[in-house]
Amino acid sequence: MKFRTELHIEESSDKITFTDKLFTIGSCFSDEIGAKLLHHGFQVQCNPYGTVFNPISLTKLLHHTIQGYSVEETDVYHENDRYIHFDFHSSFCNDTARGVVTSINKAIQSSHAAMHASQWLIISLGTSFVYEFLPTGALVSNCHKVPNQLFRKTLLTEYTMIESLCLAIEALLVFNPKLKIIFTVSPVRHIKDGLVNNNLSKSQLIATVHRLIEKYPTIQYFPAYEIMLDDLRDYRFYKEDMIHPTEQAVSYIWKKFCDVYMDDINLKQAQDYHKSRKLELHIKHKSR
Repeated sequence: MKFRTELHIEESSDKITFTDKLFTIGSCFSDEIGAKLLHHGFQVQCNPYGTVFNPISLTKLLHHTIQGYSVEETDVYHENDRYIHFDFHSSFCNDTARGVVTSINKAIQSSHAAMHASQWLIISLGTSFVYEFLPTGALVSNCHKVPNQLFRKTLLTEYTMIESLCLAIEALLVFNPKLKIIFTVSPVRHIKDGLVNNNLSKSQLIATVHRLIEKYPTIQYFPAYEIMLDDLRDYRFYKEDMIHPTEQAVSYIWKKFCDVYMDDINLKQAQDYHKSRKLELHIKHKSR
């Protein structure tokens, strides 16, 4: 008798080696997978701009990365005695406009170099919903708790997302022809959108990625969302907020990722590094 439906994923013919460089960007799930790679000894630029959920904001950041773009103080917004940039995470907020600009441009420059050197790019899409800042008409990555009445929330169309992502992919492959791209749809539930709208949003993202795979055969899809929703499929694998996967769930998804993208030799190297690192930290902790 079966009590669950395990998702069997076909192995990728392209394998991540222990010497490869990787870059992750997108929703908080890209933080999770990036952290797992880092803890296992891989060279990773892990979500350098902080979490970004919608594809339009994400592609804008990818173009900034490719171009080595520099933001200016005129791009910064002042609100409640702090300076913010709507394209970037709240970790870049500062007491001065110059502080915001300096930290963002530093992140862009280091990301430009890292993207050019990377063999793999992992993109995690979070939501199809986007917020328009009404005073300028710009779509933002982060509202930074600016008053709600200054924004309009809309659902991106599949066409808009495909068009934006295609432009970014083509620019990336010119900038770094050796780059292999893996898309995921984040298993994190956007409950604030409502459960019906969350499912609508995620389905739009999944459809968009599969259209991209049809257009670019070298692009791959790793079904993190489907593993969480259809394989694990139990609230015990969510944290108390009922939104984010537990560490156990992330570890399970990580194992599936390794099964798909790593051979035995490189997986053993990663596991050996992880074990030695844990032992090193344990010894350091005991010696205090």
